[in-house]
Amino acid sequence: PDFVSELYLEIPRIDFEDFTHAFELAGRRLSAGIVATRLWLTIEPGYLDVTGEIELADVSLEEESQKLLDQITSRFRFHGGAIGRGTLTIPNLRLKQGEFKFELDNIVLAIDTGTLGLSLAGQLDHVSISEITRLIAFASQKKLLPERFSKALLSVSPGGELRDLLSPPILMGELHGWLAVSSIFLPMHTWVSLR
Repeated sequence: PDFVSELYLEIPRIDFEDFTHAFELAGRRLSAGIVATRLWLTIEPGYLDVTGEIELADVSLEEESQKLLDQITSRFRFHGGAIGRGTLTIPNLRLKQGEFKFELDNIVLAIDTGTLGLSLAGQLDHVSISEITRLIAFASQKKLLPERFSKALLSVSPGGELRDLLSPPILMGELHGWLAVSSIFLPMHTWVSLR
């Protein structure tokens, strides 16, 4: 017999300090953060649909006196045959640290767990090159990317906009160390890989 299960889950605030040992970013462990989320799930035989909102706040890295980010907020929808195979749509993603703000809209990721492991392919409607440059400079200040990369990019002062970006499937092993924030840096990887 077929069944349909629907579930609403709200987590108003969880300090994930006790779980940070499981997350690394560019080879550095997270040391603090607070998460809040609301999820709507629909489960049917062979089908999963998850719609949600998530907020991460006060995110810090070990051995750093300043926060990495004040806030990351996003809405999302995942639908597919299983949790490891489907489409993740992110209508908006917002990052904030002090005066620094960064936004991406309309991100789509295809997720597949095959014999080679987890792979992602992505699509992004548009992104301002100057905004990506600002994000890279910010990541360099936070020691998430090599400073020489940021300096080289800033020295040419790129501008303009990229539209209809498509990324071929990327095995997560190729993004070693970025797993916790792969969706944030995937558009940058897509931009870098354009030929």
